[in-house]
Amino acid sequence: AHKIKHLLFVLLIFPLISLAAVSCTKSGYLIEGEVVGLQKGTLYLSSYHGSKLDKIDSVNFSGGKFKIYLPEDALPGMYRIYWNNNIPEGIDFIFNKENFRFKTHKDSLLSALQILESEENELLYSFLPLKIAIDQFMSLGDRLNREDPFNNKPALIEINNYIDSLEFRAYK
Repeated sequence: AHKIKHLLFVLLIFPLISLAAVSCTKSGYLIEGEVVGLQKGTLYLSSYHGSKLDKIDSVNFSGGKFKIYLPEDALPGMYRIYWNNNIPEGIDFIFNKENFRFKTHKDSLLSALQILESEENELLYSFLPLKIAIDQFMSLGDRLNREDPFNNKPALIEINNYIDSLEFRAYK
């Protein structure tokens, strides 16, 4: 009788332990990063809906390193991770059913950004310097538009010099 009770106990407890172990393992797509110079805090994962951010999950981190998971049924699209509830201080990334791993520095998030895993984000961030250059060029064009169209020679010279510098950087 004692052996039967012991066997029943083992048969009932083992599935519960197995179930607890399975529920503790994370599944989905890994979002892993290291932000050098960032000590500890809370990291937030949000999805974009137009220009609105919807929080999906959060995790505490220390030493600037974190891991968070997007569920397997997460929709492809643009997402943002940011820390300590400071939305402008974060990284946007494309999610298309692949893991995303990166490393950067807190004082130069984009210029120090290294994509360690994610082909789509490598492409996204390889075009970032061009996007910044186009934004600066558009700003110069807007300024030219606001100025007197008959007296815009200094602005035209500035735009021409800027275009020349873009061509030089593009061929390096």
